[in-house]
Amino acid sequence: MLLQKNRVIRRRAVVGLLVAASLTLLTMSYREGSTGVVGSVQDGVVELTAPFASVAHRVTSPFVDGWHWTTGLIHARNQTAELHRLQNRVGRDESMIKELTQELRTAQQNAHWVQENAHFKTVSGSVIATSPDTDTPSVLLGIGGDDGVELNDPVVAPVSDGGALVGRVKAVTGSTATVQVLLDPAIGVTATVQGEQGANGTIVPSTGTPGELTMAEVPQSVLVKNGDTVVTSGYTGKLGSLYPDGIPIGRVTYVQNNDLGQQSKQIQVTPFVNFDNLGGVVVLEMSHGQGG
Repeated sequence: MLLQKNRVIRRRAVVGLLVAASLTLLTMSYREGSTGVVGSVQDGVVELTAPFASVAHRVTSPFVDGWHWTTGLIHARNQTAELHRLQNRVGRDESMIKELTQELRTAQQNAHWVQENAHFKTVSGSVIATSPDTDTPSVLLGIGGDDGVELNDPVVAPVSDGGALVGRVKAVTGSTATVQVLLDPAIGVTATVQGEQGANGTIVPSTGTPGELTMAEVPQSVLVKNGDTVVTSGYTGKLGSLYPDGIPIGRVTYVQNNDLGQQSKQIQVTPFVNFDNLGGVVVLEMSHGQGG
């Protein structure tokens, strides 16, 4: 018990001496400033430890620089990854905006064509699929019998401020319609060159130039020029047409003038419709009592 008491007393004494020494040093440092004994001791300690501090700085500097470089690199990579993510998002947004803008433009063209051709009863729709069969090309519409579409209805695609013939409906379900396009060799559309009397013929796909049309059986005596517009000829003669007259088909791009002994000539026609990029279309709801 006495031994433990003596240890406590010694500890308290040591603590008291240390506190007294600290107070003494603080007082002397305050009174003497940097010129006194305490200041000299501090300067000596600084001079003594300066070489070790310099060596320590040289030794640790590469590690500190390496740490800063590594953390900076990680931060830069994180920023680059974030930048790429934002760029991808902007790209997706731009693509969506472009798609929506195109859909809006198509809808506006549809509405404009319907307004300008109010004498037709119409239903608007969109192409949802294209047939991979190049021999009998066709497109599938997302509208059908439930929307008023019937077999042999003409189909028009708005082009600029007007419209142009796509083809005719060859099959119908309640919700879809298959359209036989002008590039199908079996379609055969009676047509005329606008403004030229007697320049009548039949539109079929061009055998030598994919995507182009040929107007065959045009009388040799009729003058046809490059740039002339070809339109549907409508109901002529005893055999009626499925297509009303005046629907634009394309523009004359080449006239094959045969020998004078030939009674007819062929004309190359570039269609107004881009069949590789069909979007919105208008179906004309016609009376089907006429022949083909």
